[in-house]
Amino acid sequence: MLPTNWNQMIADAMADKVEVVSAHTYRGKKWDTYSKPVVLGCDDGSDYVVKGSQAGKAIVNEQVVGRLGHLIGAPIPAIKIVNVPAELIAGNSAEISHVRPGLAHGSALQNNCTDKEGLGRTDVPENEKRFAALAVLYGWTHAGDRQLIYCLDKPQLVWSVDHGHFFPGGPNWSVPSLQGVGAASVFPELAAVCEPESIEEVISVLSTVKLEDIAAAVAAPPDTWAVTIEERKELAILLENRRTNLLTWKPTR
Repeated sequence: MLPTNWNQMIADAMADKVEVVSAHTYRGKKWDTYSKPVVLGCDDGSDYVVKGSQAGKAIVNEQVVGRLGHLIGAPIPAIKIVNVPAELIAGNSAEISHVRPGLAHGSALQNNCTDKEGLGRTDVPENEKRFAALAVLYGWTHAGDRQLIYCLDKPQLVWSVDHGHFFPGGPNWSVPSLQGVGAASVFPELAAVCEPESIEEVISVLSTVKLEDIAAAVAAPPDTWAVTIEERKELAILLENRRTNLLTWKPTR
């Protein structure tokens, strides 16, 4: 078998530009966390939790993990590339001057939810498959600083947010840090609250993920986020290897 030409696959995927929405209004909400996100209204009619490119690889991780999660049905809010105009920042400089103008990461705002919490609401039947998808995704992407939120309205569905610290090295990952990690396994804490059949269903979906899908995910972050082709390639290799590991998963109970 010939080796995968990741450089070409990623370059081809980068030629297909991802959708960009433009921010127009600061909604008066922000968080003083690692990436210092702010809530912005955008021209597609939605509000997004936006993290500027000053956050470095944290937003690269957000984009890639979000896109991979959607491929296997994980409960991650819709993600977008958001253009943040300099004029919007200047008009709200006291609140959002830390946000770098230009292309940023956006995650659809989930209203009426808890702040970040740990594992909970495991007795909610609708969360069974959601936790199973996260168990596989977290194993696939070497999850760090895992953050779950829950809808306050019934049935209190779980969502996974803030994926900036995923991948080996978190927001400071590098080619060497990606190369130095071991094999993947289904995330045990989440797998423990799921029926094996639910995990198996997600693994079956994972088996349908193509190399082109992985290439598209690592190609999504814009050039202005300063992630190189070599770094994208190494991330793709990591994801394909860890996907292969997970496809051999067998229940232990």
